[in-house]
This record gives sequence, C-alpha cells and structure tokens, in this order.
Amino acid sequence: MGGSANCAAASNCYAVANAAATRPSTHWDSTAVKTWTLHVGDSFTDVPPTSPFHQFVETLLHRGVTGGCTGAAYCPSNSTTREQMGVFLAVTFALSLYGL
Repeated sequence: MGGSANCAAASNCYAVANAAATRPSTHWDSTAVKTWTLHVGDSFTDVPPTSPFHQFVETLLHRGVTGGCTGAAYCPSNSTTREQMGVFLAVTFALSLYGL
C-alpha cells in the first residue's frame, strides 16, 4: 500500500488518466476494471503528497474514518477532542473486525 511506479520508465504497467475540468467531490475514485479501484489522491489541500502523513490521511478518508474538517481541508494542526478520537478508534476497530 502506498507504493508507486513510473509506468513510462518501466514500460511494464498500466496508466489510467481522468480528465475533468474540476474534481466532482473531495473523495473521488475511478474504477478501471471491476476488480481494481484506484483512489485519486490529493483529497485535502493542506496535506500535500510530500507530507509523510499523506498516505495515512488519504487512507483514513478512503476507509470512511474521517472526512476532514471541511470539504477540502483536513486541518492537521487542529486539536482532536476525546469524543473525536473515540469515533476514530471505534470506526477503525469496526473496520478491522471485517478485514477492511
């Protein structure tokens, strides 16, 4: 999970491109084949791909643990309340019970 490769340099993998003038929503997936779901990342403007936490934040969004603090921001510097952390843990635990 979280790996990447350069298809042009390797010449041994597929590339998928999505063309849209604007992203239709914060969480946007593209299905290339029925068995492949490709998450189109960069969901939050304040967690760039260069962040060491980018992969984890995208996973939290993709798995439905959190949607961030606004439609386009994760707000990583905001404090988390005990109530919010309780929801994070409960959802994460429930997902792990089902192997998701």
